[in-house]
Amino acid sequence: MNLKRYLVAALAAVALHANAFVGNYTEGSFSYNSGKQFVVADVFNFQLSAPSTLQTTLEITKSSGILGLGLFNANDNSYLGGLLFGGSSGTTATQSFANLSSGNYYYGVLGGFFPKGSYSLQSAATAVPEPAALVLALMGVGGLAVAARRKRKSSNAVG
Repeated sequence: MNLKRYLVAALAAVALHANAFVGNYTEGSFSYNSGKQFVVADVFNFQLSAPSTLQTTLEITKSSGILGLGLFNANDNSYLGGLLFGGSSGTTATQSFANLSSGNYYYGVLGGFFPKGSYSLQSAATAVPEPAALVLALMGVGGLAVAARRKRKSSNAVG
């Protein structure tokens, strides 16, 4: 019975030291540097205005710790992928999330440091070209190739 009370007290103490951060961003590209803390429980809400690929880097910037990051669709809270890593200052992990449609998303960052530590999160969105734009680009390259071929044929016929 006493062990159960100590466990509950320890979990309550850890929870009291957790400084949850909730950030709202209108674009998929942003950077965040946390303050010093023991426990991390942060949420980053953002919107993608066009189909995109996200390049995400998470770095432990002070102390030693374990961090996990998850990407979620905000409409149905479905998990889209993530990463988990641990280490000391300077340890980084990078994850790419491809073929995301426009809409609302959020990152959840969970973890802890011993002693107090900090982390940085960088997220950069790159628009994915739509299929119609790719077809037009390929047609343009094809047109240039045909024009160059005709020019070569005409210069060979003259000489």
